[in-house]
Amino acid sequence: MSVGNLLRRFTPPEPGKITRARSRTHIDTPLAAETYAAKKLRQVLTKEIQTSRRSGAWFRIGRMERGFLGLALRLRVRLDSPALLRALVGVLKKLKEAGDGAYARLAHGAKVAWAFSAAAVAWGNQGAKAWRNDLEYARFLGDLGRARK
Repeated sequence: MSVGNLLRRFTPPEPGKITRARSRTHIDTPLAAETYAAKKLRQVLTKEIQTSRRSGAWFRIGRMERGFLGLALRLRVRLDSPALLRALVGVLKKLKEAGDGAYARLAHGAKVAWAFSAAAVAWGNQGAKAWRNDLEYARFLGDLGRARK
């Protein structure tokens, strides 16, 4: 999840536009837009933390990252600072990576595929350069490494 995707996800409706929100009509103002984005951000953080706790990934990230997410929930986080957004996105990305076994297998398989490709190119097989970008080959090597453990 990039900062741009995060900003697009939390962009409120156009200010001054009359919208229907759960059985009541309201007019969005800049203040309402700010609270809308902060509320959506807190919802995403809460959902990610709950999901990661259930999967056990919460305890695979560092204590500082866990504290940062907890503090972001306790305080009223505003989207004023791009540095804060980058930090939140970085921690959420780390949390996703820690909890997703498929990602870990793919990352391991990609490293092995790159090493095999480099060895094959060194031995004279120039077609082995394509192995580096072959997603299915990386998945196979990742699953193969996982099955041996």
